[in-house]
Amino acid sequence: MSVVELIKSSLPNVTHNESEPSWIFEYKNLAYEKLIHLSPPDSKLESWRKVKFNNLNLNEYLNSESSLIVNLKTNDNLIKLSKPEELSNQKIIDNIKHNFSNILNSNNFYKLFSLAYNNLTYILDVPDNYNGTEPIELESSFQSNSKSAILLLIINIGKNSHFVLHDNLKSSYLESLNFFNSYTLTNIGESSKAEIIHEENFNNSNFHIRNIEYNHERDSKSIIYYFNLDGYKGKTFIESNLNKKGSESDLFGIAVPSKKEIQDIEFSLNHLDSYTSSSLKLKTVMKDKSHHIFTGNLNIPRTSLHVTASQLNNNLILDKTSRAESMPKLEVFADDVKCSHGATMSEINEDQLFYLMSRGLSISDSRHLIVEGFITEILDKIKSSTIAQDLKDKFLRKIGI
Repeated sequence: MSVVELIKSSLPNVTHNESEPSWIFEYKNLAYEKLIHLSPPDSKLESWRKVKFNNLNLNEYLNSESSLIVNLKTNDNLIKLSKPEELSNQKIIDNIKHNFSNILNSNNFYKLFSLAYNNLTYILDVPDNYNGTEPIELESSFQSNSKSAILLLIINIGKNSHFVLHDNLKSSYLESLNFFNSYTLTNIGESSKAEIIHEENFNNSNFHIRNIEYNHERDSKSIIYYFNLDGYKGKTFIESNLNKKGSESDLFGIAVPSKKEIQDIEFSLNHLDSYTSSSLKLKTVMKDKSHHIFTGNLNIPRTSLHVTASQLNNNLILDKTSRAESMPKLEVFADDVKCSHGATMSEINEDQLFYLMSRGLSISDSRHLIVEGFITEILDKIKSSTIAQDLKDKFLRKIGI
């Protein structure tokens, strides 16, 4: 049996949902035809060397019952969340087709997988000149009767707009292993600003593979938050493409793996034009034999000048059974740039602990205060105090000190 036949036998043919327009099915088939010539990524590839999905049988999950409820909570009728069959604006449809064509031009197995096998496709459209200061809630709930869910979400933000979104993924407790795969693409129009909070509340029997991608037009800016609270084993790619002059991207994140969880987060910041800037800061708190991997990829080609970029990963390890890995990777080919990177690994500082206890706090209260201060630096950047406090409560409850 040839390699193509072997892969084809492990991936069922794509199915046509009768409610979907025919052009969606055409793109699904094109993605499938490309998939069968690609092997699922394994530990031979650098990005997949640390987190292994050997016991992930894709065919098993594709043939299982799927249930994911996606709900947009807003009173603003200017913001539309639509399925492809609900679209009537030809300009939006053409834009979606352009996005799908770009996916087909990639060799990213799980992006193509999301296009071929997604059972939920949504388009979130933000018009030109939109000015929203309050966060809009997009809640995706993995149901208790579901074995898998595959989500494809495209967010288009028009020109001269300000858009704030809380993207909240959550799942209830499930006894058996389950699988979540998603691709979220956000296109930020010229002179627009996007503030997006990605929150993950998976159950502890969940495999998840996520691709989150941002494309920036001229003078656009993104402030991206990524908060990972749970999940048995996960690999997340967050890619920010600074395609045009004047674009900026700031990324902040917190992860708190415990209970033997393995979480691998890989960031890519691609400065594809001059006069662009980016920053990245991720904090992790680990305990209970957990394993966290951070990779920060910075790419500045020779033609991109006057670029400013920084990345920092801070790790706080609460016991000696946990493990953190930090891998900053800088590919800088241009001369006129300002770049910095750093990583720290530490346990709770004994001097800080002694100082707090000398002021009358118990050892547990002192440890709690130190951990709270460690994560609060990131959470304080969120403008919504309600979301920030809710996240703080969830993180501290997960850490359990």
